Amino acid sequence: PPSESHDPHHPKEREKETMTNHDKPPVCILDRNLMNANTIGNMDNIGLSIFAPLCGKNRGVFVLNPPDGKTYGCSKFPATFAALAGVDSDAITDSNSIPIGVGAGSLSGSDAVDLIDLYVRSVYTSSAAVEDDPYGCDCGGLAVLECGANDNKRSLLGSTTPVRAATLAGMFVPAPWATGGYGTPPLTLEQARSFYTLDDFEDMVALGLNTVQIPVPVDVFAANADGLVRDAVSDLLELVKAAGLHTILVAVDDNDDDGNNITVDQQAADTAAAAAFAHERNVLALTLPASTPAIVRIARAAAPGLPLLLPTKGSELQNLNKSEYDGDDDIFAAVQMEHSTSVADVASSSSIEDRGKMTYHESMACIARSPIEYSACYRDVPVFVSNGFDLSIDDCIHQDEDRFQDFGQCGRFNETIDSGWWKRHRTSFAERQFSTFERGAGWSFAAWKLFGREENDVVGAIDSPAKLLSLRDVAAAGLIPSLTGTTTSTTNNLSCLNGPINDAAIGDETHPPSPAPPPDCGNGWWNSATSQCDYWIPPEDRVVPPAAVAGGGTLAGVGVASTSSGSSSAPPTQIGVSAMAGGAVAALVCMVVWRRFRGTSDQAYTMLR
Repeated sequence: PPSESHDPHHPKEREKETMTNHDKPPVCILDRNLMNANTIGNMDNIGLSIFAPLCGKNRGVFVLNPPDGKTYGCSKFPATFAALAGVDSDAITDSNSIPIGVGAGSLSGSDAVDLIDLYVRSVYTSSAAVEDDPYGCDCGGLAVLECGANDNKRSLLGSTTPVRAATLAGMFVPAPWATGGYGTPPLTLEQARSFYTLDDFEDMVALGLNTVQIPVPVDVFAANADGLVRDAVSDLLELVKAAGLHTILVAVDDNDDDGNNITVDQQAADTAAAAAFAHERNVLALTLPASTPAIVRIARAAAPGLPLLLPTKGSELQNLNKSEYDGDDDIFAAVQMEHSTSVADVASSSSIEDRGKMTYHESMACIARSPIEYSACYRDVPVFVSNGFDLSIDDCIHQDEDRFQDFGQCGRFNETIDSGWWKRHRTSFAERQFSTFERGAGWSFAAWKLFGREENDVVGAIDSPAKLLSLRDVAAAGLIPSLTGTTTSTTNNLSCLNGPINDAAIGDETHPPSPAPPPDCGNGWWNSATSQCDYWIPPEDRVVPPAAVAGGGTLAGVGVASTSSGSSSAPPTQIGVSAMAGGAVAALVCMVVWRRFRGTSDQAYTMLR
């Protein structure tokens, strides 16, 4: 219909915009910084890492361009597939041919990478409406979305330096989990002023941070405000600057004293005042209270050249349109990448479910790179992860609040305190988030520290759910990778090369193979010390036939010791239940991860309110 051609949100119009913004259309390819001839040998399971996510996309099929009259998929590759990838082989008939060839040594690592890269490209170009799908290029974190002229993504700090920040949670905007828990009043202005000292900011610099994020109610900057909080913010900015840190100021929309939403005019006036304040004090960037074009224009008029961050959810990135903001190159998305907002994210009621949930979140952390790169390529808006970077996997920081929904997720936190399993997997979770979030403009951790715990608290002891949101504590506990020694992005680390370690079923327990019943020694007995049958009167040498299997046949792979004297065959072993449970957990994680991001949202899951 004619009206479609004038709708800037229509997919065809978005595609036109994409083509005019870049030299070439975006293309999804294998990330060879992660997976290459040198690293493919370190992969635990190529099929699980690559083909499991790709074989589920686009109904599992792909076609050639130009078409050749046939449809292909995981189970059937074109006869020319190897040649199209520049590989000399006639054995590549399906996806399984690649790991088999690598394992047999008939396919080199570089050839395997070329074949997988072609498969990634083929699936992406065969998929519909990728310009509207933030997860269209998802391949477990192993694919990258290249976007032509915009490959050199804009940075808030210049060059390739990512923002590495901590949020001053609870200082000026209430955050009960950071300042004493539910039921405790917000900090007084005196408490807020004493919360952070120069030593804190110098500790941040020593850890490798370069920025702090400070949430402040937007009405603090109103012309009729009393000015006391604004003065405290000004003093704080000077302290931050003295330590050598940058500041991202977050203007938080709030209600008036009677709990009523502020008017549009009042919001506009407060935003203009906040932008002028930020511009005068030369802060790094300002996060706006809303992402409407009207608010952006008001802030831009008050603060020319100041980077403006638009509050956005990860599931809403496809709705961004840079043209609505007059093509402003200093526009960034301040994205909430929260991972504890749905039943699927938080629910668990046993130790093994807790551990399975942990591995699920580890996998999800790598997948999050797809919407970050999508926003930069298709919407031409770089992403800053402003919220959602922490090591929690539940909502237990809210368990004392009236709105909390108890699914059993908070009853076993003590099991994690001295657990080697939890330390290993929390470290993995942190590394995967670092690797993913630095593919955009950077990140801010949920908090630097918690209020009022200095006297009796042990920094680095992860003994409460809130500690998992405190960067000072998780750093002291050894749960994050080093940020010192480099100012460049850590996107070339190999955190996402493999999925999480599949040991959720047993946790910290180590279960050796369970011994089967000893061999039948006839008139003798099995001597476990010497691993042989002993007799008072040794019988004639004979060999016991293989054990019978119900329904006929034999039990393949189970050794049976000779019952003659001197036999040294050990008793057979049985596969432990824990090993089978571990495989089930891994399969469940893969299934849930793909189901959640098959489309553009997690609409199959109930959101927590």
